[in-house]
Amino acid sequence: MIEDELFLAEKGERYLFYVMTEGIEVPLRKLYRVLNMGESISTPVVLALVSNDGTITYYFAHKLRLPRNIHAQAT
Repeated sequence: MIEDELFLAEKGERYLFYVMTEGIEVPLRKLYRVLNMGESISTPVVLALVSNDGTITYYFAHKLRLPRNIHAQAT
């Protein structure tokens, strides 16, 4: 375990899990830090969302990088 809600798991492949509880706000900078950590250790990030009834839903998360030279044009 890296932090209370952050841990590495390995079963064939290695994943960085970030556990989030439904209804608890998480600052975007925290999610960005988790994504950076996953990149720095070359490990996919999985968000594990725990609902109020205990159901866990998993989501893969990654950064989206857009080219700087794209300009939107109104039509």
